[in-house]
Amino acid sequence: MSELGQDLLKKKRDELEKLKAQKAAEEDAAKQKARQELLARAGYRCDSGTTKEYAPEGMDWREAYRNGYDRQEYGPRGSRMYRLQAQIQVDLTEEEYTELEALDREVEEMKQATSSKPASSNTVSPKQEENNELSAIPTRTDYDSHAETWLKYMAYVCWIGGLITAIVLSIHKTINLKTGETVNQFNFWACLGYYAAFAMAGELWFCLSELFGNIAAIKSLLRGYTIKKK
Repeated sequence: MSELGQDLLKKKRDELEKLKAQKAAEEDAAKQKARQELLARAGYRCDSGTTKEYAPEGMDWREAYRNGYDRQEYGPRGSRMYRLQAQIQVDLTEEEYTELEALDREVEEMKQATSSKPASSNTVSPKQEENNELSAIPTRTDYDSHAETWLKYMAYVCWIGGLITAIVLSIHKTINLKTGETVNQFNFWACLGYYAAFAMAGELWFCLSELFGNIAAIKSLLRGYTIKKK
């Protein structure tokens, strides 16, 4: 075999070994993480500190970051990505882990089945109890406010009567100098100015009527509100 062929084969073997080691490291990390979560759900708490787990040799820092190696350490030979892992020293056999995983799945299924069942009709949530208390408060929506009614009438008078008045005031008589006859002329811009003033007055009356109406509504609601001592 030629020297070039041997060199190419060696590179490919090294690359294959590196990929296998990287895949094995990822699988081992995922397995360890799953076991840590399983032990945490089972009630185990680790207080023995943490240890550094370095990314596989040759792994690019971007790929290492995507795989959970979120820390970087600088050394004489460059930087390396690593992550902190809890030091869990638990002497459990593979059979015990398998049985623990099966029991954990059954527990999660039971929790989901219990949470998916509809609540009993006799159980009243705090939100429902609050709504019941609010619905029990007697309220009056048919409040009477004479001030609101009369002020709205004034607003309508300003709007409707103001339009008629603006038209009348905008018509004025002029004398034709050639014939000497008196002619009625309509000034549109004068009519627009008159009606704008009446419209603003009507809007003011209407706003006052809304103010008195809101005051009457608040007063009516407060009549039926009772303060409960706790």
